[in-house]
Amino acid sequence: MESTSLAEQQRILASDWGGGKSPFGTSWSKFMMWIFIISDALTFAGLSGMGDLVLTCSGDASRNRRVGLALGQGKRMPEIMSEMRQVAEGVKTTKVAYELTKKIGIDSPIIDTMYAIIHEGVGVRDAVLPLLGRPPRGERD
Repeated sequence: MESTSLAEQQRILASDWGGGKSPFGTSWSKFMMWIFIISDALTFAGLSGMGDLVLTCSGDASRNRRVGLALGQGKRMPEIMSEMRQVAEGVKTTKVAYELTKKIGIDSPIIDTMYAIIHEGVGVRDAVLPLLGRPPRGERD
């Protein structure tokens, strides 16, 4: 479940960068495929996986969604965090995911971009434009 939760948090933050109109938010099928590849499909298919994902992506009470929406509105992390009284898990797991991808040496452009926005203060537009300019490649390349 840990990999499912981590991936869920990354996807939610990324999907709401554009105020709900992010190109990452339109990539549900790719995201779902990735989840099934890295996690136990039976675990993810239960309420603690899929149900949590759907609720977190659509629920106004979702802390990760609120962070993503605020980023999409142009707010910076210090301001967002000062307005929150609870923890948005995706903020901390972005750092963990970033460090892990560097440690094992894999290319992780979305996680790298999220890390730059959340932990280095790079503006959303400045961080996302180079990501969108990457050449297309196969799902398993």
